[in-house]
Amino acid sequence: YVWQRRWTPELVRTVADAAEVFGAYRVLVGEVDARGVVAVAVDWPALAAAKRPVTLVLRIPGATPDIDIAAAGDLLIDAHAAAVAERVTVTGIEIDHDCARSQLPAYVNLLHALRSRVDTPLAWSITALPDWLQSDALVEVLAEVDASVLQVHAVARPGDGLFDAAQALRWIRAYARVTPRPFRVALPA
Repeated sequence: YVWQRRWTPELVRTVADAAEVFGAYRVLVGEVDARGVVAVAVDWPALAAAKRPVTLVLRIPGATPDIDIAAAGDLLIDAHAAAVAERVTVTGIEIDHDCARSQLPAYVNLLHALRSRVDTPLAWSITALPDWLQSDALVEVLAEVDASVLQVHAVARPGDGLFDAAQALRWIRAYARVTPRPFRVALPA
């Protein structure tokens, strides 16, 4: 994940230096905040020089009630066009939404609307939370995407730290029983 909102010279050097280590990048291209849908000024030439495939990531905070689908879709379309214009290989779109479990049915609708708006042959993925395993709506959410990334770095009890390997393995196994599609696991760095 390249999660910076500002592309500094240090970030450009890091992306270049890390290209031999990473097979692909997931790049934050925009997020939803109090102002609405806000684009990140991505350094596409730096990513082109890295010669690694890129997944475009849109971040939606968990507490975001209404999302302007047209603006979010346009942001993703524009980011895709800008990347392609710089000869960056774009392989997918990822939505990173820490959605509350109770809001998963609405998330299904959001994903469907975004996919309808952004008509590209790219693979769609989401980040998923272990808490969603407690909802029957998780199956519907996963049906809207081609893949997912299960985030197993969570703090159930702050005193326990950021990562519990035994708990993470339980979540991974439970998630594998639910998802019909490939998934990755996000670990803390």
